[in-house]
Amino acid sequence: MSRTGQREEQLAVLMKAAAIFSLGIVLVGLFTAPALCQPLEIRDLIDALKNNDALARRRAAEDLGEFGSDAAPAIPALTRALQDEKFFVRRDAAEALRKISPQAAQAAVALLLVDLKDENKTIRERAADVLGEIGPEAQTAIPALVKALKDDDYDVFSAAAHALGKIGPAAQTAIPYLIAALADKDKTRVSVSRRALREIGTAAIPGLIEVLVHNKGDRMEMSPRRDAARILGEFGPDAQPAVPLLIDALIDKRNLVTPDWAINALGKIGPGAKAAIPTLIDVLERGRSEYGLDAAGALGQIGPAAAPALINLLKGGSDRVRWLAAEALGYMGPSAKDAIPVLIESLEDYDVYAPVRRAEAAKTLGKIGPTAKAAVPALAKAVNDPDAFVRIEAALALMRIGTVTKDVPSKLIEALKHRDREVRRRAAEALGEADVDSVMPTAVGALAAATRDSEALVRNEAERTLGQMGPRASAAVPILIDALKNEKIGAYTTDALGKIGAAAVPALADLLKSQNLKVRLSALSAIDKIGPDARAAIPELINAFKNEDEATRWRLTYTFEQIGSAAVPALIQGLKDDTIRIYCAYVLGKIGPSAKAAIPALTEAMKERAVRRHAATAIRRITRN
Repeated sequence: MSRTGQREEQLAVLMKAAAIFSLGIVLVGLFTAPALCQPLEIRDLIDALKNNDALARRRAAEDLGEFGSDAAPAIPALTRALQDEKFFVRRDAAEALRKISPQAAQAAVALLLVDLKDENKTIRERAADVLGEIGPEAQTAIPALVKALKDDDYDVFSAAAHALGKIGPAAQTAIPYLIAALADKDKTRVSVSRRALREIGTAAIPGLIEVLVHNKGDRMEMSPRRDAARILGEFGPDAQPAVPLLIDALIDKRNLVTPDWAINALGKIGPGAKAAIPTLIDVLERGRSEYGLDAAGALGQIGPAAAPALINLLKGGSDRVRWLAAEALGYMGPSAKDAIPVLIESLEDYDVYAPVRRAEAAKTLGKIGPTAKAAVPALAKAVNDPDAFVRIEAALALMRIGTVTKDVPSKLIEALKHRDREVRRRAAEALGEADVDSVMPTAVGALAAATRDSEALVRNEAERTLGQMGPRASAAVPILIDALKNEKIGAYTTDALGKIGAAAVPALADLLKSQNLKVRLSALSAIDKIGPDARAAIPELINAFKNEDEATRWRLTYTFEQIGSAAVPALIQGLKDDTIRIYCAYVLGKIGPSAKAAIPALTEAMKERAVRRHAATAIRRITRN
């Protein structure tokens, strides 16, 4: 039988399934189905799957899924949508079939298997894409997807690997082929294979260990070993059997460079990698600076078992080694308490060449926390250290330990004006880490001023810290709003306003009147983050609904959804407005059961064909269990 014939046969199976489901629904509907859920709305949605607008097709597929088994007549149309040119339409069509009927999803898999053999590479790619969206229920496709990994076309290979990863642990037969792809010269294939192996899970560990064994020390085989180690690291403690081979990679003298991938994997394995402590200590002492820092991180993740060796390093060695040892102990937090006496000694070492060591000692004591109270006198002295970084870390450590005098927060605030931009950035970051009321409200004003710093790194850190402070940073709202208004938006501007919350809403609502679309969209992003507490913005949001273009109106639906039930009364009124009623109906459905008060108005709206589909879908979403 030709592929076309096979496809027609599978479509016939789907049509039969649709007919059987429809008959059952009609029989049940004679006794139970409310008038609101008649097939007319289903037919409208089926028609919408043919719309020229891809977003309209996507919404139709999504809405059909919401009807569940009632949407059985849409099975053939949704199946055709599995070949839509837009990925998001294919994805939502597959999800809708799953919700309508497991049998329909299985029948769709059979149809997609035919497409996976098609001569047209685009059809093969789309079939693999959709199988991935069907996920674990597409297990019968595993052999065909494994075969597709041999496809010469990258897009087909990528879609097949993605699908196997989404199917998950059941796709273990794909592991050897995905591992083999780690040696591919095409790095994009390697990246896709790594992701799929992670998603398939720990069954890949033995095969990945074999990669570490294969040709170890051969520079030509370094890339696969590196990628295998990175995946093993993602499996954490489960990858403990790989520890001896990762240690071997570190001590192999044939390596021209220290394999940082082995260091990082050992760290992610954690306490189970304690056998690697001597080797990692050696790397920390003798390796290049960047590898020493990696080793410090790994030792910190391995935990308390590494503490004695690190404490010994604190007692001697170069400034760099002692700094790295303190860094590693800092990762351990309270578990590094045995290091407190040696850290105090480092803090009191006023050799002019040791400020980095003093700063790191103060930082580590702060991470150890209240257990480090014995260090308070030395830290109190260090807040007046000649070095700005030492002053910052000492002040922060005192706050974390719980001993704060009036002059301690002021040291951090003073540092925000330092001539060195990295000092200013670290001061802003430290104020966020302190998170104590003793830094309010003076710190808010200083951080607000720092959002206008000449350096982006400082501005971004100040905004991030203001966001961490939340409602307590409300005094910073005018400056942050000014940044939005003048398009001087930093990485954390909208996030900070969102976390500050209700205090920012009036000013954000006012920005919705701006003539600048970018400003309006930035304001919406902040309002999204505020959520229900942004109810005061509802009148301006309704006005925006009336005045924006279609794309922005759909963007506004998300904002209303985040506000939730507080927006229901205004949305009910919006159902009476011809220009916005479709959007209002859509949002009411997204709000769900909390919008029950809207059912009478939505029922009335169903009399109008233009809004009927959205109103019916909204009612179903509101009334579903």
